[in-house]
Amino acid sequence: MRMMWVAIVSFVLAVTGVHASDAPLANAAKENDLDRVRTLIDGGADLNSAQGDGMTALHWAAFHDNVEVADLLLAADADVSVQTRVGALTPLWFAANNGNAGLVDSLLTTEADANVVTATGATALMAAAMTGSVETIDVLVERGAFINSRETANGQTALMFAAWENRQEAIAALVRHGAHVGLTSFVVSMIEPRVDEYGNPVPVQRRRVPGGNSVMGGLSALLFAARDGHMDAVRALVANEADIDQVSGGDGTSPMVIAIANGHYSVAQFLLDQAANRDLVEEQVEIIFKSFNERSFSHRGKNYTIPPKVPYRGYELEEITLVPRPKKLIECWQPIFSVSPRGIDFMVRHGIKGVVPGGGRVEEIAERWQEAHRLAGRETELGEDLALVLQIHLADTQQQAVDEARCWFEEQLKVLAPLDRMP
Repeated sequence: MRMMWVAIVSFVLAVTGVHASDAPLANAAKENDLDRVRTLIDGGADLNSAQGDGMTALHWAAFHDNVEVADLLLAADADVSVQTRVGALTPLWFAANNGNAGLVDSLLTTEADANVVTATGATALMAAAMTGSVETIDVLVERGAFINSRETANGQTALMFAAWENRQEAIAALVRHGAHVGLTSFVVSMIEPRVDEYGNPVPVQRRRVPGGNSVMGGLSALLFAARDGHMDAVRALVANEADIDQVSGGDGTSPMVIAIANGHYSVAQFLLDQAANRDLVEEQVEIIFKSFNERSFSHRGKNYTIPPKVPYRGYELEEITLVPRPKKLIECWQPIFSVSPRGIDFMVRHGIKGVVPGGGRVEEIAERWQEAHRLAGRETELGEDLALVLQIHLADTQQQAVDEARCWFEEQLKVLAPLDRMP
């Protein structure tokens, strides 16, 4: 949507000048020529004459944030509801997009519609949300702007646009006015309809690519912010009770997973610190170990019921078995990046062994690991059931090794430094 709006404005600028002689007042406003605008108004010029793309003088005044020109036009009773031929943009939309709360208020006072939409269903409130102007948001909502309206292209709300642009204060303002943090954008099919040579629909075949998705979208404001690595927006949404475990309606991705997938590790760490996905993941691990270590098993938890309580061949199934079952006990090793008690205690409880990246926190992790085992009733040596990872690069000389390994170290630094994982 952001790219589309820029494209619309660019096109407006590009085609202006078509029939320019028929819109002298619009031309003067486009050039920010206050004196000529005043002269033309006093001479009875058509206040609403439009250039080829539909831009009137009031459009240009709002576009340029020229309050003096706008005031002259409004005092002369220029039409505040006129829309451009390209994009169906109003003067109100341009004023909101500039975050000019005063001009927005003036336009609304002269009966501009706070809920008029563009060609794609976008509202002035969405423009103000992207700009981040809290004052403009307040004026629009107080004048009747619908807080949870969706644009028609992707089903996005003003809150989603604020998250997209990392507008922390705008997010807080929108939520204060009643914006729903749990709404999601439209889920869109990625499978294009096909027809045969006679125009008859061709049945859709199941995708054969492993992991391929047939739908996309269904993103909440938090998912937009996490996807783009907007930490301020993520913090604001979490502070306003956005569900950190709400998955997308398209591919079922959670905020933490979408942050990791896009390389925003500091955002992922923040969400992890808020216990994002933790209950779900811990229950999944518990199920995996049951399937590995028990001949048959059942599970009744917060997120999963295995087997489900449904009729099965005339009776209710009580347990299931993993097929094929492991022939021997399976060891599980997991990296340890944090000394959080919950994470380490969970590993100890399930017999998971730890992998410690080399660095300045090795001794701290080892001591916490030993203490967790002692509290669980098992005495261990310092470092027992831990693996230490050291990265070594061999070369003919020390300087050559440093030079050759530098690129790898820098890549590692990009990942670990935001997480405070470098010694």
